[in-house]
Amino acid sequence: MPIEFRCVECQVLLRTPDEAAGRAARCPECGADLTVPAVGAKAPPRPLPAAPVPSRPRREPTGRENEAVSAFVLGAASVGFFCCFPAGLPCAAVGLVLGIRGRRSAQRGLAMAGIALSVLGGGLGIAAIALGLLPRLLNVF
Repeated sequence: MPIEFRCVECQVLLRTPDEAAGRAARCPECGADLTVPAVGAKAPPRPLPAAPVPSRPRREPTGRENEAVSAFVLGAASVGFFCCFPAGLPCAAVGLVLGIRGRRSAQRGLAMAGIALSVLGGGLGIAAIALGLLPRLLNVF
């Protein structure tokens, strides 16, 4: 009676004569090196297929995605224009408000980056005004 066993790699059912028990063999399907089990040895059970890993649920669009993008753009602009009061501080203020509103959107990371940039740009603008750097910076241009 032939020995029946499964390949450990591709799980194909293999049959060999009893005389091959204990010898090395190669799977004809995948080429894996195998050892033929002894006569009457119970073959290991077939492994179950791996369960798919559940993915993180996607956030549904809330209509606030544009606010998150705008917060990021205005926050970056406030950092760039911190020395120019007419543009820097208003960009920081609007970027901060839009970032706070956009936190619950699918673009949450972009909204948080917009908040951080807005705070940084606003802080730089206020520091420039407080230190009296604004007139010096404006005279350079």
